[in-house]
Amino acid sequence: MNNANSSVPKSNCFYYAVLRFASDRKKEGKGVFHRQEAMKEMVKVFRLSSAAIDEPTEKRKAPRYKNRTSRAISNMKLYGELLRWKGAGCYEITPRGEKVLKLMGKDITPSYLRRKYPR
Repeated sequence: MNNANSSVPKSNCFYYAVLRFASDRKKEGKGVFHRQEAMKEMVKVFRLSSAAIDEPTEKRKAPRYKNRTSRAISNMKLYGELLRWKGAGCYEITPRGEKVLKLMGKDITPSYLRRKYPR
């Protein structure tokens, strides 16, 4: 589904970036982050231009980078249990999320999250 002409990075890049952001928040002592904060951070991390920020998805509902950030957060919460929901759109990284970040690094993919590893 990734558009070849898209200036927004592929979906797999967002998994590492969101997990790294969550880990940094915990190290700073803040721990919990809101979904909107993660989206703002992705603009900084990927150095998205204003054209990329306004780039819609195929159905023209939401900007592509917001769609990919939300999908990464949801998948890491549901499948991999790497993020924990704290209520009102807030999340925090789990101990398993920190372990996966150290072991996998930038190789985190949706297929990795769907595997049945011991928790």
